[in-house]
Amino acid sequence: MSCGVGPGSFVALALSRSVESVVAVWAVAKAGGAFLPVDPSYPVDRIEHMLVDSGAVVGVTLGAHSGAVSGVGGVSWVVLDDPDVVADLAFRSSAPVLDAERSGVLRLDDAAYLIYTSGSTGVPKGVVVTHRGVGNLAAEERVRFGVGPSSRVLAFASPSFDASILEFVLAFSGGSTMVIAPPLVFGGVELASLLGAERVTHAFVTPAALASVDPVGLESVEVVVTGGDVCSPELVARWAPGRRMFNAYGPTEATIFSSISSALVVGESVDIGSPTIGFAEVVLDARLNPVPVGVVGELYLAGPALARGYHARLGLSAERFVANPFGGAGSRMYRTGDVVRWNSSGALEYVGRSDFQVKVRGFRIELGEIDSVLAGAPGVDFVVTVGRESAAGATVLVSYVLAVAGTELDAAALREHVGSVLPAHMVPSAVVMLESIPLTPAGKLDRRALPEP
Repeated sequence: MSCGVGPGSFVALALSRSVESVVAVWAVAKAGGAFLPVDPSYPVDRIEHMLVDSGAVVGVTLGAHSGAVSGVGGVSWVVLDDPDVVADLAFRSSAPVLDAERSGVLRLDDAAYLIYTSGSTGVPKGVVVTHRGVGNLAAEERVRFGVGPSSRVLAFASPSFDASILEFVLAFSGGSTMVIAPPLVFGGVELASLLGAERVTHAFVTPAALASVDPVGLESVEVVVTGGDVCSPELVARWAPGRRMFNAYGPTEATIFSSISSALVVGESVDIGSPTIGFAEVVLDARLNPVPVGVVGELYLAGPALARGYHARLGLSAERFVANPFGGAGSRMYRTGDVVRWNSSGALEYVGRSDFQVKVRGFRIELGEIDSVLAGAPGVDFVVTVGRESAAGATVLVSYVLAVAGTELDAAALREHVGSVLPAHMVPSAVVMLESIPLTPAGKLDRRALPEP
């Protein structure tokens, strides 16, 4: 607060996953400000854009990261392990912060955090999420996942990925123990060892990272939540037995997740469930008319837990957060760009991104439909299909497949499997076997790292 932090101000946190990153989030919240996660490993130009665009009043980091951010964007940095800062903090009061001590009145619709996501123009856009949205998230997680004082919640997501806030809120909403994974643990044997040794009971892990972990011997994990990418039936078959497993869905603009499945059951379809607290969902056609059950359309989100919009991007906010014809005066809907459909049980089924459509020989194809068919083939652990340009300039379909450990797959047989279910123009021209799933620092699939066929 002595640095000028209060309601409406942003504080940059250039910290890797650590005790310091958790405490820093609390410090900003107590002061009434909003935190801005900054990954110190990002290119300098990207960090500078985030700092300048946000107008951050101050930054918090450690000596190990100060070289990457010092002097960037004109922000003054508090280096937590600097001897002078350590000495100063020793004399600061540890008493609770009173409302009267803040620089202004803190309201539910004030910003809780600002997080930057990739923009279609190449310029990152900052999403402003409110305390109201975070409060709804806390209520949903506490009840849905049954978290309490005896729970041990994994903190595994990168602080620059909004799933880290999901983990933060999950642990603190239930008064639980937070188990912070070391920064260099990304999955596989290392993550499995951590889950077992620390007796983690609740974990959020992206599908790609979860697929790299063997669940055998991890009986302590009572609840596993996955999201951020497509969850395959094979992943459910491996992880759902003996515990509750959920598939969460939501864009950054929807306070991390806006929809979640019921506990997944092996052998049943994998859906993204129904709206969480603070959200309503509608599936619309191109003319903004609701579509019938079973018909695909674009998902629109509404409700008080929506983000406030894009920071200092009024035009883009108006383009994506549109007037809600089904709500009251002044209410908004967010256009997700995700193609979904309602099933007969009232749950949403994810089909794919509207911008993951490709056109092959004049046919518009939803790549998610091909992935869904391949994921149902025996021995397939993970699959993603992309459109690539051939030497002749035409778009061809390439499916990348990871086999279940100990299983050998035949590319020709997989193409034949797709052909038995889908039309010929939806059969991939090539099936490439992966030895591992390329991941981004946020734990999502890195499509740019997929090999050429």
